Amino acid sequence: MKPKNLLSVIPWVIGWVLVVSQVNPNPKQSAKPLGIEWEFRSKSSSKSAVDLSPDGALLASGGFSNIEIHNPDSGALVQSLLSHRTHALRFRKDKTLVAFTSQRSPEKFLINTGKIGFYDPKKSEALKEIDIAIPGHPHIPPAAFDEAGAILAVGGYMGDLAVVDTESGRTIWTRNQAHDEQIRCVAVTADGRFVATAGNDRLIHMWRTRTGELVSTVRAHQTYIVKVAFSPDGQFLASGDAQGAVRIWETASGKMVRNFAGHRTAITAMSFNSNGLILATGAEDLGMKLWDTNSGTLLLEQPAIKSEYLRFSNENKRLFVVSYWDATVSSRLIPGHLQRHPGLFRTPPDPDLSWSPAEIQPVWKRVQEDPVLDLAVSPDGTKIAILELGSGNLSLRGANDGMEIWKTRIRSSTNSTIKFYEGSKILGTSRSYDKGPEFVEAASGKLLQFADLQDHHFTMMHIQEGRLIKRYDFPTINSGELYTFQRSGAISWAVSPDQQWFAISDEDGIHIKQPSGEALKTIAASASQLKFSNDSVHLSWFRDDRIEVYSIPLAKVVNSIPVPDKRINFELSPNSQLIAIGPFPSGSDFPIRLIDARTGKELAALKGHTNWATPLFTPDGQFLITAAHRELWFWDIREFYPKSK
Repeated sequence: MKPKNLLSVIPWVIGWVLVVSQVNPNPKQSAKPLGIEWEFRSKSSSKSAVDLSPDGALLASGGFSNIEIHNPDSGALVQSLLSHRTHALRFRKDKTLVAFTSQRSPEKFLINTGKIGFYDPKKSEALKEIDIAIPGHPHIPPAAFDEAGAILAVGGYMGDLAVVDTESGRTIWTRNQAHDEQIRCVAVTADGRFVATAGNDRLIHMWRTRTGELVSTVRAHQTYIVKVAFSPDGQFLASGDAQGAVRIWETASGKMVRNFAGHRTAITAMSFNSNGLILATGAEDLGMKLWDTNSGTLLLEQPAIKSEYLRFSNENKRLFVVSYWDATVSSRLIPGHLQRHPGLFRTPPDPDLSWSPAEIQPVWKRVQEDPVLDLAVSPDGTKIAILELGSGNLSLRGANDGMEIWKTRIRSSTNSTIKFYEGSKILGTSRSYDKGPEFVEAASGKLLQFADLQDHHFTMMHIQEGRLIKRYDFPTINSGELYTFQRSGAISWAVSPDQQWFAISDEDGIHIKQPSGEALKTIAASASQLKFSNDSVHLSWFRDDRIEVYSIPLAKVVNSIPVPDKRINFELSPNSQLIAIGPFPSGSDFPIRLIDARTGKELAALKGHTNWATPLFTPDGQFLITAAHRELWFWDIREFYPKSK
């Protein structure tokens, strides 16, 4: 439809203003930390929000009159979306975008007309817009979404707070004078359960999202607070003030756990990386700093970076930086050694004598025909393979209900182990160090292949072709010595999930090598139960009276957890933050202990087994399987497992 007159053309043209942009894919890229990969400069508006799609394929930045969609690899402009002044953005799981925007009131110069807009990144106009009432604010109202984009929290100039359901635009609750003075920053936990607010009164308030209940109040800083950000799991809140102080608080208790000193001017931006182990902060002095959240160590600092909004890439390889006044969004490269930063584990605190670990009941219990020799969980977490001692029974059960899918009999020995290959399709079982593996089809239990090994090597075979993929050397000793060491627990070995590392413990110590044979480290004193974490970053073992966690990137032991018994089985969770230990016999009970690997605190006691138990985490870390003699139990531990974004 054509406009009727010239006056009607003007706002239409302004709304559809052509974004004249300059993308420099490599502006003076250097080897310095946080070197620029690319920079996008918009000449149409300042920048005031940023978010990345769940699959990492799209980057959105908001401004005064539009939302721009970028290719995060190159910075190229993919689409420009017509909008109002943008204050918060969130990609949803379906890759649609929800934005909080506003317009100024010409009479009072207050922003009091808010909109929630829903966008398809491929289309220039909003799919839907909902008008909402928001607290008046003369500048930019602080606002934040939860991870799903379902909850919006907005703070006001007079200390008012509103929490809104984005789908309906319905105000869930409001608080007049939630703070006595201006609210400057707002954050919502990823799961949408809590809202944090802070501002000129130097207080941090924690609110329950659905009810508006004030959960806690912390007098957090000596001057007004300008930024707050939750860790991805919601367990911690970072805050920054106008004098450059940065602190981290425990969400549940309000206890300060870290105090970072380094910035000398007001904090302008902060963001946790995807696993919460690194916090990035920017300040008015143009300094950018990366902190280890566990230890408080300054990992990296880089001068001359203007930043008002920050966002790590999903895989932690990039840091996207938005500068409000320069109207730029840039991609900064994270140094390789920090991309998989494992964190420096916290020193265990003094024992809390008032603390009582939780007791939970198993989801299901099953009984095997013979004692359980080994367990394996399929990578998709839907199936459990059980190898029995003596009979050689190999069975497959469903993880949801524990019901048996099939059972077959294979050749096995007391040293036999089982593992899933090719996703969840194939089960590989090995008889011993000098006997080859059998391969079984997981869907039917049908025997596919048997391959003999040579000498004392561990071999990975291609299932269909039977060709050798990798061959790992064991110490050159005769089988009698090998058998003796195995029985005494002085020999243990493990291959990292990414197949980049091989670890073996013998009488000379623990040796960590690459498959090529190149040695990374030899650690004096042998240990048993060598285990790599799922991300191949940590190697854990048991020796004497403690479990030790070794960081491959840092090449040192980063945590040591004492245990009261020398006869244990243990398992490290996929994200290296939980340890399941069993058992410490207690009368006729053999409980499994669930331990926080960062603090050494016992979280839960899984009681009921009547024999020595072996624990095994599912790949997502949400459940635990325990086997004791013929007992096979399945536990729901989601309430204890730290969530990742």
